[in-house]
Amino acid sequence: MPSLGLSEVVQPDQAPRLDGIVVRDRGLEPLPERCRLRELAAEPAEEAYRLLVDLLCHRGELSSLGRVDTLLAIASRRDERRTLPERLPEDVSRRVLDAGRLSGSSRNSQPWTFVVPTGRERIERLAAAVRVPENVLGAGLVVAIVVAGKGPVLFDAGRAAQSMLLAAWAEGIASCPNGIGDVDAARDSLDTTPEETPVIVLTFGYPERPRDPDRHPAAEWSARANRKPIEDVVRLLP
Repeated sequence: MPSLGLSEVVQPDQAPRLDGIVVRDRGLEPLPERCRLRELAAEPAEEAYRLLVDLLCHRGELSSLGRVDTLLAIASRRDERRTLPERLPEDVSRRVLDAGRLSGSSRNSQPWTFVVPTGRERIERLAAAVRVPENVLGAGLVVAIVVAGKGPVLFDAGRAAQSMLLAAWAEGIASCPNGIGDVDAARDSLDTTPEETPVIVLTFGYPERPRDPDRHPAAEWSARANRKPIEDVVRLLP
């Protein structure tokens, strides 16, 4: 088990062996008496890690081990068209795009290219090709997903799109997928090759009315969502 590189964790109201621990790959090591902590019997590192996770859960500090509440991000996110037109910071845009790059695809074919129009004239041309031009015209970042090749490329594009939408929401960025009404006009505005097809345009921006995901737990966001009941979309077979 790799070293966690964690400093001592102190929790006086826990059992004596949890008063203070140091986790290393060799197991638990006693803390000095000068720390006014009782010595701990050595235990396997895996057991020490489990105890540390239990302790951090108790203290609400599991995030220090890298926990990500993905379900909360999924449940609280909504498509949002009302965004501010300010351009997103470059580092934020790069993280959103990287989330798309990291998405899975059939046979790792990665059939996508993420085309980002930056000039106003090109953005206006692309806006004319989607079904709701205002979404593109008022966005802080526009990303067109272009695919090429054979296989389930549309499914793969969807996976990349959802990754970017969720990554943006993790940054407090609202987003919306936009259907393409005129594919030929979209091709022209994006300078695609004959082998490439634009399939969706994603728009991102800071929301006009910010929404705090932590305002409700994931279960409550789920209950509030305008979605079919889970019983209507899940079919159990014997």
